[in-house]
Amino acid sequence: MLAHYAANFPIAMMNRGWLGPNVAVAQTLVFVWVTGCFLAAIALLTWLQFGDSNLGRLIHGVAICPRCSHEYGRPLLLGLNFGALRYERCPHCRKWHWTRPKSSTA
Repeated sequence: MLAHYAANFPIAMMNRGWLGPNVAVAQTLVFVWVTGCFLAAIALLTWLQFGDSNLGRLIHGVAICPRCSHEYGRPLLLGLNFGALRYERCPHCRKWHWTRPKSSTA
């Protein structure tokens, strides 16, 4: 209830004239505030649903390093995709390798 109140309080502030006499500026401020609250709520719900797993792991899955044989979540941005192959850095041995998804063989 507190989050709902905090998200909607600027609307009441705008209606009472507390955000200044310029209506366009007040509406822009309220729009930015409500949009920010919406994105924060989506981020919170995503974190509650998926936990601490990173976005790269959710999109690209996991891989096994061919050098040190550790399993790791694939990075989101620090990798180059070439079909089923991906050139990325292992966070354990810190070497760059061509890797395949964990589920694939060969």
